[in-house]
Amino acid sequence: PRIVFTGGAKGGRLSEAGAAATVARDAGVPESAIVLEDQSMTTLENARCSADLVNGTHVIVVSDAYHLARCRWIFRRHFEQVSVVAAPWRGSWKMAYREVVASLLSLPRS
Repeated sequence: PRIVFTGGAKGGRLSEAGAAATVARDAGVPESAIVLEDQSMTTLENARCSADLVNGTHVIVVSDAYHLARCRWIFRRHFEQVSVVAAPWRGSWKMAYREVVASLLSLPRS
């Protein structure tokens, strides 16, 4: 099993993927299990870049609860099986509102 940490850096800071991988290493996750995807800036790029890095058909996506429906929908474009797990709530109502808007903008247009 491997863990793909996703998310690029904004403004010259440590990437989201790099920060998450550091926490995982400190928690005892072996280096051989860690895959960094530190170029993406959107959920769609998270999914596409992750699929390019691993040869897998099943993925478990961990994110905020309000983000999981869109994650499942987007990751299904790149993986045959998608399971989702909600991380403990650490967001705000502002972020939940942003997710609703992002979900509506992500809908296919006819």
